[in-house]
Amino acid sequence: MFPALKPDCDIAVIELLKGATYKLKKGDVILYEARGKRVLHRIIRVKDSLIVVAGDHNITTEIIMHDQVLGIMKAVIRNGVKRDCDGIHEKLYSFLWGRRVLIRRICARWINKLKHVCQS
Repeated sequence: MFPALKPDCDIAVIELLKGATYKLKKGDVILYEARGKRVLHRIIRVKDSLIVVAGDHNITTEIIMHDQVLGIMKAVIRNGVKRDCDGIHEKLYSFLWGRRVLIRRICARWINKLKHVCQS
């Protein structure tokens, strides 16, 4: 989920959905199980029992079923400060990043270039 979550730095606060009825929507970050692994990705589209998801750093998408969803991210803890996913910053980020594939592709390229420059 980079750049929204920094590896080995941020903590994702997940609300488990077992037995809970929760309407998943575009932009939500969900924890799901696929191929024996737990994955945290953003919802790109919801249609009937199918959910299209992608990691914030990924350009490709995956299709999963509702019954694979384990929980939904409710907050992020960064440097000891908790930020709710319902805040204006996170909603704007979700709108620009999660819903705009073209913007995501351009930003992903820039981030990759910056990472290579920083590593040099």
